[in-house]
Amino acid sequence: MKPSRMKEHLMKIHPDKADKERSFFQALKEKHGRRVISSLFTRTSSQNDSGLIASYNISLLIAKCGQSFTIGEKLVIPVIKEVISTVMERDPTQVLKSIPLSNDTVARRINEMGADTEEQLCAILRDSPFSLQLDETTTSDNNALLMAYVRYRASDSDEIIVEYLEKVDAALGERMSSSRCDIMYLTDFFEKMNEATLKLQGKDVTLVQCKAVIHSLTSRLDLYRQSIGRRHFAHFPQLTKGPLLRAETSDVAVVYLVLGVLGILDDLCENLPREWDLGCQLWGPMTFPLDRILPNPLDTEADHHDVGIAGSP
Repeated sequence: MKPSRMKEHLMKIHPDKADKERSFFQALKEKHGRRVISSLFTRTSSQNDSGLIASYNISLLIAKCGQSFTIGEKLVIPVIKEVISTVMERDPTQVLKSIPLSNDTVARRINEMGADTEEQLCAILRDSPFSLQLDETTTSDNNALLMAYVRYRASDSDEIIVEYLEKVDAALGERMSSSRCDIMYLTDFFEKMNEATLKLQGKDVTLVQCKAVIHSLTSRLDLYRQSIGRRHFAHFPQLTKGPLLRAETSDVAVVYLVLGVLGILDDLCENLPREWDLGCQLWGPMTFPLDRILPNPLDTEADHHDVGIAGSP
């Protein structure tokens, strides 16, 4: 504040002190700048709290690194002292006094944090379902250890799932719309193969019926192959819904897709047998020789003939 402003402020706000001498104001300044007991205790308490937090954090880092407990007073304390005195150019005595890092202190801090973590985990497992896996192992001195692995759901809130989907939705949508992921036409193949598989199942299905199903499937595969070779996709409705067959798609992409479908059909045709050797002759209903069942009434030796339904040629 400018001197003129200070004089105006003194005359208007503090008129009772306007006639005081200079020594009065100097004593007043020293009085307000002098520390009181309460401020000293507050500052000391805050330093102790910060040092306690730092002691726990450093002990946690020592436990994560797997180092011995003596590293705190052998290495960490000298490092802190060097940084404060060299970089900050301050006296590190008060800071080092507020951060206890002795061997016993670090061990006690680690044990307290481990017990607290175990207690929190047990409290969560008491109120939620979990899966348990036990594993037996040994230490270096041949002591047996039984390790327990638990898997549980930490939170039932759907907000985490919604937040995750909001972050990956753009990238996932772009990936799913890519031509490299356009495999929806495979549902048509699975549908047709499932229909044939269901016809081959059941306790009343005979070998003749199985042969008819396989023969029908191979014939249809040939038909599908010829249709796709001519770019007729009527047998594959899901394929026509894909983005690869839209008007803006280049012919190169369609050619690659057609070649891929033809390759799948070729593999199916090669793996399915064209003819089955059933080991016996199968007679059709219109070509069955009735004279093998109904003997000739004019034949006097009919009683000596064997009646058969099917035989080898």
